[in-house]
Amino acid sequence: MRPVYSFGRVLITICSTVLLAQDGVIRLPSGPPPAAPASQTPARGPEEGASKGSAANTQPLAPAGMQDGVAPPVNPMTFKVGPEDVLDIQVWREPQLSGQVVVRPDGMITVTLIGELEVGGKTIEQIQKTLVEKYSAVMNDPVVMVQPRAIRSSKYFITGAVQRTGMYPLVVDTTVLDAIIMAGGLLEVANPKKIVVMHKNKEQVIFNYNEVTKGKKMEQNILLQNGDYIFVNQ
Repeated sequence: MRPVYSFGRVLITICSTVLLAQDGVIRLPSGPPPAAPASQTPARGPEEGASKGSAANTQPLAPAGMQDGVAPPVNPMTFKVGPEDVLDIQVWREPQLSGQVVVRPDGMITVTLIGELEVGGKTIEQIQKTLVEKYSAVMNDPVVMVQPRAIRSSKYFITGAVQRTGMYPLVVDTTVLDAIIMAGGLLEVANPKKIVVMHKNKEQVIFNYNEVTKGKKMEQNILLQNGDYIFVNQ
């Protein structure tokens, strides 16, 4: 065992279980906890009074291209978090420290007990490691799991004559044809020969669906960039 905080005989609860010794020192139980089942690490909802931008934040709305608010799989060692991304932070046996946070435009989040933490440009693995190090200063052997709940920092948009228009997360290499398939395919009224991809710099690329699906002129089936718009005309 090792002391964490000493405040005379005043007991300040910072986690679910603390022990107050006769000398007035707050101590935490030692020894690593068991692996955390997902069902036993509930996130706090807005009804529990969490502050804006801190862990236990409000539930995010799912962008188009996501189901049930769950982000698509990402590689925790390569995907880099950015502004507007929603992270789910779970601390084993500490529901008051667990919940969802939204990455602010400055790349920062506010985490209970830790305060301000820069996560922009960092991988999920790096963020999880940092949280373990920070929480180790106030508790013994913390078990922390970080997962992306919604990806909004890297995205593309598709509109027009497709089954499902809207914003889609861009977390893996995605071609124009991939995007059309993700959107449920073309409607009957679509003009497959004049699909337009517009980049942020206003550069336009014409995509011919008929040619690409026949294996012709595959150079037009470009990889999408963050912020691209795909217009499927009629």
